[in-house]
Amino acid sequence: SILLERLAAAYSAKADQPAALKAQQEAWEITQALAKLDSDNQQWQRDFVTTGETLREFYQASDDNKALGALLAAVIPAQKRLVDLEPDNLEQKTALYLNYGRLGETHQLQNDNRAALQAYQQALELNQQLAAAKPDVSAFRGEIATNLNRIGAAHFALKDNAKALAAFEEALTLFTPLAKAEPAVVEWQLGIVGSKYQMAQIVADQHDALLQEAIAILEKLQQEKRLPDAYKTWPEEMRKELKKPS
Repeated sequence: SILLERLAAAYSAKADQPAALKAQQEAWEITQALAKLDSDNQQWQRDFVTTGETLREFYQASDDNKALGALLAAVIPAQKRLVDLEPDNLEQKTALYLNYGRLGETHQLQNDNRAALQAYQQALELNQQLAAAKPDVSAFRGEIATNLNRIGAAHFALKDNAKALAAFEEALTLFTPLAKAEPAVVEWQLGIVGSKYQMAQIVADQHDALLQEAIAILEKLQQEKRLPDAYKTWPEEMRKELKKPS
């Protein structure tokens, strides 16, 4: 498997992605077989997870959501076993919560919101453990808020507006102080925008007010030339949703 991974890296360096993907898939299959052969062998479990993480990057780059979902579903149980064996290993725990989040996204893209919700809740549990272990790391609190927005979106898709609103409101209580303490971090500002936009879909009597607050944040970032390209159209799109045009 090591030689196949080196081969995959060599093909990638030559921009031969199909050959690189094939080599990486073969490497992952070998480590998967070894991991299944001896579930108590921690090194084989780590090798399986590591080759899977590299393969994940290939699938993400090619937007192969179906393959990505299957890969994550296979890798996450091995990651969980490693975390259970080393509960104080924050690096492993971080990798696991990130993959739960990715798994949730693959489920959402397939309109399986109940499965997405379950994955996001697993990610949230790990987020909370990490934030408790490292209270000085703001990124962990930000990830809690991000996952709460995702959980809220899943509840909203499942037509449970009460739980959705509670999740968005909780996310907002985390994003707001983060944005105040770290104004240079655009992600916290965008997190507030996401929370307010989603809340506007639920709270009818605050619909326009919430959207206007979200638009103001986006326009400020735009004026400061800090608004990511993916969000450039958001202010105008939100303005179109206003019941009373500004």
